[in-house]
Amino acid sequence: MTEIVKIYRDIPVRIIERDGELWFPFKDLCRVLRCENSSKKFKTFDADEIDTIRLKDSTGRKNRMRIVNESALWAMLINSRSPEAPRFKKWFVYKAIPEAVKEVRRANDKDIPARVQRLEEMSEVFVGLILTLGRIVGVNHE
Repeated sequence: MTEIVKIYRDIPVRIIERDGELWFPFKDLCRVLRCENSSKKFKTFDADEIDTIRLKDSTGRKNRMRIVNESALWAMLINSRSPEAPRFKKWFVYKAIPEAVKEVRRANDKDIPARVQRLEEMSEVFVGLILTLGRIVGVNHE
């Protein structure tokens, strides 16, 4: 498991690579998107989209944290009414994912594993998805 922290407008957003999949602390996403009633929102995801793990906090203590996978993240972004959602999507697709892939590559300290290549391929798919969705709803991502 690799934990990467990216900063979005002074807000830390953690990206957790676990077994070749990206997971995100729900708390971080809610902070960016200013979610109301986050406990209720968390319960709307399917069981395969959520998990709970232990992550170290700034003092070194391990705390239980709710995390969501990529499909839950995209659902949050697509359904969000937050004015921050379009900017966060753009930052996430064009900056956070490419940088996270590079960091995972460095953390493995060897040839690019198949799972990192898969992350790069997935990020390209997501760029296309976001652009297509933007055209459908009339949002300019440029």
